[in-house]
Amino acid sequence: MLSRIWNVLGFQAAWFACVLGAAHDHPWLGPLAVLLLLTGHIATVPDWQQAVRRILFIGLLGMFVDSMLGFVGVLQYRDGLGAGWICPPG
Repeated sequence: MLSRIWNVLGFQAAWFACVLGAAHDHPWLGPLAVLLLLTGHIATVPDWQQAVRRILFIGLLGMFVDSMLGFVGVLQYRDGLGAGWICPPG
């Protein structure tokens, strides 16, 4: 139970680092926080290979959904990848 609480708190901290870093012209802050969170998570789970596969799948799925939201005009990215609707990876 305690590990789930730390996971939720870490996720919220990384999410705020992404949002506040982007808002204050520190775009590196969010990816750094996420990298630290994921490194700590992978180091503490018993089956780290399965965790990495899940993280990659969910991450790619999230980038796809966010890109589609950008494509239909729901989201706008200031620093997209080439086209303005493709979400940045960080």
